[in-house]
Amino acid sequence: MMCILRSRLAAVAIAASSIVFGVNAAHAVNITWSGVGNAGSDPFGQTWLVNQSGWGMPGPGLFTVPWGGPDWISDFHITFDGLEIAQGPFQAVFRMDDDGDGITDTQWTRMFMGMDTVWFVAPPGVQLDPGERFFVNVDFTTDVTAVSFTAEYTMDQLPEPGTLMLFGLGLAGLGFAVRRRLAN
Repeated sequence: MMCILRSRLAAVAIAASSIVFGVNAAHAVNITWSGVGNAGSDPFGQTWLVNQSGWGMPGPGLFTVPWGGPDWISDFHITFDGLEIAQGPFQAVFRMDDDGDGITDTQWTRMFMGMDTVWFVAPPGVQLDPGERFFVNVDFTTDVTAVSFTAEYTMDQLPEPGTLMLFGLGLAGLGFAVRRRLAN
């Protein structure tokens, strides 16, 4: 009887640790950065550029570049200091080529959060993975030669290999405990 109780307690402990490590393994990290002037780059080396009508990555009217971040992103926010964003249908766009065919087929949802801020959010089930091609264009209501802004990426970090190993070990232990119980 004591052996069965000990076996069940071990199975519950292994299952609980699997759930705790499994649920907390992945998490979102916000990467905030800023820029001033007419050209620069983000913390991952992605270039941005300003021309008379707007701001863009890699530059307004330029085509796509591969995402160089270490993890995938699910949204991008940008606020310009003292500039009004043009809010027409094509004045603020974040598009990506998610199947590698050279066509930017996925447009992210944009939300204007005031006259100087726009949020781009990936559609459900979509994210910008490292190496996937994308561009961002934001037009202004007046001509500009330089900007000042703050931007933010939401990166969804993948679980560490050690966490995945512990999760797998917990599931294996639970499986063996159930198998042992069924055998008795």
